[in-house]
Formats: sequence, structure tokens, C-alpha cells
Amino acid sequence: MSRFLLRAFPVAVAAGIFILSHQPSLPSIPLFPYQDKVFHFLEFSLLVFSLLLNRDLFRKKCWTSVIICAGIWAIIDEVHQSFIPGRSCSLSDFAADYLGIIVTVLIFWRVLSKRRCQDI
Repeated sequence: MSRFLLRAFPVAVAAGIFILSHQPSLPSIPLFPYQDKVFHFLEFSLLVFSLLLNRDLFRKKCWTSVIICAGIWAIIDEVHQSFIPGRSCSLSDFAADYLGIIVTVLIFWRVLSKRRCQDI
């Protein structure tokens, strides 16, 4: 993957989250209970994944920096929704966002630590 596309990936994901949050109401057919929480989880999992692919941009505390950056974006996303008609700022949505952040960081960290152990 080219360096430009790799660097553009988190920007595109963050922009996608912003665009989806800016919609007054998203048409959806409820497929299962709490599907909106699953979508929040997946959005922020993708954001963290894109940031971790660019972890060379962060200094020593990569994991902490990614969690903080994605967490700030989750807060901005929820506050932004409070200004959109038909949307609201929700603590449960923020919890789903943050859970996606933490779970993805833990999975990524685990995969990398296993890979390093196999290389030795």
C-alpha cells in the first residue's frame, strides 16, 4: 500500500464518521437489538485500526496516543451530534465508541506481541 494511501486512511475514516454523524437521521431497518451500538463500535474500531497502521507517526507511547486521539474524536463526534436535529449526545454511544477503541487496541497489541515472539 502506498504511503499516501496509508496516511489518508485515518483521515478518510474520521471524515466518514463525521459525515455519518452529520445526518439528521439515518434510515435503518432494525436487524437486531442495539445495532446502533454495534455500528458505533465498528466505526471506532476501524478508526483505531487505521491509526495503528500509521503507528510510526506516533512517538514512544503509540498505544496511549492512539487511545487518546480516538477517544477525543469520539467525544467530538458525540458533542457534534447534539447540534444535529434528530440526533443526540449519548453516553451509551460514547461507551460503544470507546469499547471499540479499547478492544481494537488490545487485539492489535496481542497480534503484534505474538508475531514478535515467533520472530525470535
